[in-house]
Amino acid sequence: MQPLDWTPERVDEFWSEQTEHPENQFSYHSGAAVIRHFAPFLKGRQRVLDYGCGSGHFVPHLMKRVTSVTATDIASGAIAATNARNAGAKHFEGAFPVAELVDRGEKFDAIVSVEVVEHLADTALNDYLASADKLLSRDGILLISTPNNENLSIWNVYCPHCKHNFHRWQHVRSWTADSLAVALAPHGLIRLTSYGTNYGVGWKGKVVLSLIGKYERPNLIFIAKNEVIKSHVRENVGGTENG
Repeated sequence: MQPLDWTPERVDEFWSEQTEHPENQFSYHSGAAVIRHFAPFLKGRQRVLDYGCGSGHFVPHLMKRVTSVTATDIASGAIAATNARNAGAKHFEGAFPVAELVDRGEKFDAIVSVEVVEHLADTALNDYLASADKLLSRDGILLISTPNNENLSIWNVYCPHCKHNFHRWQHVRSWTADSLAVALAPHGLIRLTSYGTNYGVGWKGKVVLSLIGKYERPNLIFIAKNEVIKSHVRENVGGTENG
């Protein structure tokens, strides 16, 4: 069996089709649990970007806590679904392709990504981090929810038509807090805090817990702060060094 190559076109097709099935969207059934972990870090933040918005089910949770919510996703169908679902909402600024936000020079106090980074192969991950670096304000924070040290083989399925195997939910990598810290650091995103937890809601979470037995923290919260590099002016330059 050959692993499926998740090309950008296949990813777009897969997730655009999933917009027709809200019950399969993580934010649909677990968004309320995720926002309880994110909320303390969103206090005082004005502009927030939902990066990897899916069908836009997490946007309402954000609108209750901040004054401006923008969304983006790599799937064209997801952008359309998010705009349709949240049209006219008071604090919703719209969903746009990430390249458009970068070209406009948009900056956000916080970027949230709910169950996104596990879907990103190398090129997509590099693009994600590069865009986040450009879109995050100098003192901004990145809030990530992702499976915690996931055993990817649990969800592997086989397609008898194309003769390939693939993760049922298109996960291509497993993250730990330490591996995320290593991946983010070169982009100036430094770990503020991270911890494993159990959202305890949604059928996926219950199935995962039944499969992994004693492992009780299948969800990972990771908060990174945009590192601000300050220039330090040395006092008495040229004085004390020469005596």
